[in-house]
Formats: sequence, structure tokens, C-alpha cells
Amino acid sequence: MKNHTDCFNTIAQAAIEGRLLWMPDQDGATLLKPVGVHSGFEPETQLENDYQILIKAGNTIAPNTGRPEVFFEAAYPNIHKEFWIVSEMGARITSPGGAIVTENPVPNRDGLIQLLTKELEQFPGAFIEDGKNCAITLALTDAQDRMGAYNHLLRLTQEIARNDGIHIKSGDLPYNTHIELVPKGVDKGSGTEFFVSHEAFKDHLFVCIGDSRPDEDMMAVVNDVGGISIGVGIQSPENVHMRLKDHNDAQEFVHQVALKVAQHYRYG
Repeated sequence: MKNHTDCFNTIAQAAIEGRLLWMPDQDGATLLKPVGVHSGFEPETQLENDYQILIKAGNTIAPNTGRPEVFFEAAYPNIHKEFWIVSEMGARITSPGGAIVTENPVPNRDGLIQLLTKELEQFPGAFIEDGKNCAITLALTDAQDRMGAYNHLLRLTQEIARNDGIHIKSGDLPYNTHIELVPKGVDKGSGTEFFVSHEAFKDHLFVCIGDSRPDEDMMAVVNDVGGISIGVGIQSPENVHMRLKDHNDAQEFVHQVALKVAQHYRYG
């Protein structure tokens, strides 16, 4: 672990110089669970304002998340087109303006959606999340028999994965709220490596923030290139340089960095 003040000062200085690459996970790290396309949350006004200050100074915001792009349109209505977005667990990357840079859909995605839609009829309340282009996410939170749905669908998708070049990511115990199918070799680390190899970011300070096991891959890459990894909460990965208590502390951390930038440039 590194000193909290030293990390903050390093990040703030990079942000003032316009060379910060901020890679936040969304759920639980910078936003309170549950959030998303289906949860009716309010736009993240304070975070959006802070991100706008950082972008104005020349910095890059690149969320790395399982969410589809439609999530960002709802959460950050005024600036979502200014993000690089690593979505669907690294399967899809879009540049500011929405141009697709990388896209790795699950093999036979349309056929699998038809098959899984039929299977979900046995479990009222379960559904396939919409808005995604590459991954397939089975949402089980509201299923009448959640554990029955989880056990049945996990067995089925694991059998599919053995034959079709697919990797299964399931919800952490004891929640078992989702099962996600993504292409093999795709994760948050592979999404992060895209930026490491990108000429435009060779002088940037990479900073990632996350709260759960899928963020480990992203943090490992950031650590390897001399960046700073930030964990949020007691369930966050152990390979972090500093740790924040919860999403409120994470939002306040971003706000304080943005204030430093605003004060330096005297943004009104």
C-alpha cells in the first residue's frame, strides 16, 4: 500500500498537466449498487461535473465496466460522448463520439440468445440484459427461484462454454445475481492493455479504481506500467496501492482532484 496523500498528489498533478487516464469501474466503486439501465437511478450530476473539469484540462476518462454504452448515456447525459468506454467486460471499446475501436462478440451470439431466452421462460423475473453488443448477461436478481435459475443456467452455460470458445463470469457468492458470457481471452485487463499500447497515452498516468474481483486484471496491468490502483471497500482486490471506504469516498476523491484542476486553471 502507498501513502494516501502521496497518491492523491501524484494523481492531481497529472490531472493538472492533462495526462491523467482515469479508468473507473462503475458499480460499487464510483456509483452505489444497484445502478444501471434497469434500476431507474438519477444521473450522476456531481461526478459528471467533475469529469467535465478533468476532460476540459485534457485528461481522459475511460470507464472499464460490464455495462453497455446505453448506461453511460443515462448516467452522464452531457458528456458520455467524450468518454473512451471499455464495456461488456472488455469485449467492446469505443472512442469519444462512439466510434467502435474493438469489438469481440460471443461466438454464435444470436443463436445463444434464442436458446437462453427459451430457458429463461422457466424462471419468471429473469431476463437477458438489453443494450449489449458483444457479451450476454443473464440477470437473475428478480427471478422467483433465483438459486434454482442460477444453478440450472450456470450448468447450461458452462456446457456451452466448453464447446464454443466462451468464458463464463458469474455473480460473487452469496448473491448469484447474474451470469455473463464473454469471449475467451477478453477481460478488463485486455481492455486496459489497449490503452497501454496506444501511442496517444504513452505519457499518461494510468489510474484505475474498482471494488471487486473482475477488477484485478485491470489493476494488474495498471500496476505493471507504473500507474496507481485504487480499491473501494473491503471486497476490493488486494493488489491495490490505496483503498477507499465506499463509493462516497471515491466520488469525493474525484471531486477533490477536480477542485485542484479547477483552482489551477481558475475554471469558474
